[in-house]
Amino acid sequence: MKQDINKNQTNKYTLTSFPICPFVQRAIITLKHKNIDFDIKYIDLKNKPEWFLKLSPLGKVPILEVENTVIFESAVINEFLDEDTPNTLLSKNLIEKAHQRAWIEFGSTLIMDTHKLILSKDEESFNENKEIVFNKLNKIENEIKGEYFSGNKFSLVDTTYAPLLRMISLFEKITNDKEYKKLSKVKTWTNTLLELPEVKESVKETFKEDFYKYVKNQTNYILE
Repeated sequence: MKQDINKNQTNKYTLTSFPICPFVQRAIITLKHKNIDFDIKYIDLKNKPEWFLKLSPLGKVPILEVENTVIFESAVINEFLDEDTPNTLLSKNLIEKAHQRAWIEFGSTLIMDTHKLILSKDEESFNENKEIVFNKLNKIENEIKGEYFSGNKFSLVDTTYAPLLRMISLFEKITNDKEYKKLSKVKTWTNTLLELPEVKESVKETFKEDFYKYVKNQTNYILE
């Protein structure tokens, strides 16, 4: 359930990314879940503006501007936004909190693995990348505790994985695979997250078409 709007919000948040970036989506989901006001600017990664390159130490998206400070690295941005706004989405128990952070990092690596899978050029590379992704999804399957990753409470882990699970859901070559069909918890978790308003609203209405276009510009194998 979304939190009440933070009427005492003092910081202004400005995110910069590109429209289909899964890493910025996690921050948008966090902010929308908490009903926190923010601005977002989208750039063309093939033609990065000079002002962006001056702000981003690594030349990568997303970045967050707050109080004349630039914060980079998506997991850091997301955790900062969570801590800087009411009703944290991480456990107050230090052990559980560390456990959640570890799986957030795991999710970041899996996003990159899934990106490689989606952009595989042929059957051989697709199957090699699929094995890597499915091995990691099986590990996640064993960690899901309930409706959400940590049980019945929506957490920062869920904001991290929602963009990843949305990407996977778009491709029948993944979802129709017999190994994927065995991941009952992952599939249920995916369905739960993708129905949340904050997840739906974390991308543009044209996201599916835009993402397919992005994939087709690099390979058509997964869409054949």
